[in-house]
Amino acid sequence: MKSVWDLCYSPDGLRIIVAAGIFVYVYASEGTLQKTLKGHTELVYCLDFSHDGKRFSSGSADKNLVMLVSFAVTDFAIWSLDKPVVTKTKLPSRAMCCDWNSDGQYLAIGMQDGSISIRNQAAEEVSRLERPGSSIIWRVKWNNLRSTRFRNSSANVLAAIDWNQKLCLFNLSGKQLVYEAGEFVTEFFLVEKPTKERGLGFNPCDISWIPSEGSDLLLVSGSNRCCMVYSQDGVRLTNLAKETSWIMCCRIRPSENLIKMPC
Repeated sequence: MKSVWDLCYSPDGLRIIVAAGIFVYVYASEGTLQKTLKGHTELVYCLDFSHDGKRFSSGSADKNLVMLVSFAVTDFAIWSLDKPVVTKTKLPSRAMCCDWNSDGQYLAIGMQDGSISIRNQAAEEVSRLERPGSSIIWRVKWNNLRSTRFRNSSANVLAAIDWNQKLCLFNLSGKQLVYEAGEFVTEFFLVEKPTKERGLGFNPCDISWIPSEGSDLLLVSGSNRCCMVYSQDGVRLTNLAKETSWIMCCRIRPSENLIKMPC
């Protein structure tokens, strides 16, 4: 197998999808290969399941976004397990990462130009966060944990890491608008939290949320060959693991204290 760029558990923890080379591999949780998918022509960098586990997205260097859902470098597409045809949507910059929010209605896409795009299930852009002078957004991650203190709030929390060695946290706020047809539409926009960008001191490759009593935590890995734990306000707390090479991704199995770290 080629170098592993990303992996993702299904919400029920029964399947793992792995991005290696131009392929996406589907495994049972115990490690049995179930399916090999080829939807990209260049390296696949990122993967993510929808909240119900029926779709996943992949982003690649071929500039495509595919929404079984799936991604390429400057395109993205949404795939469905019950539909053989994939429709791709062009992006203004290379897609480096993507993540669904908790109800599966919105997909955050981090791009090479340092911007973050929010798309709905129809792949339409509903919001964009521009960060002038910022570096490649290497990973974005919504806090979708049930234990989060934000679960009763309209403000979802989005964590982003870039190769300026920064960790940034954002809120997703919304307001209702009434159109002539009488339909209610929620217009979303991202607002940076009132905390400074956190300098990491290494090139981050991955970020995950960890459930914790009172306040969820962040797990960050990368060129420092470690898995570091941070508070949800971006304060460094401790180190969980040390390896001999870069840790490209770290994932927590749903409902279990088990972390997978291909490196």
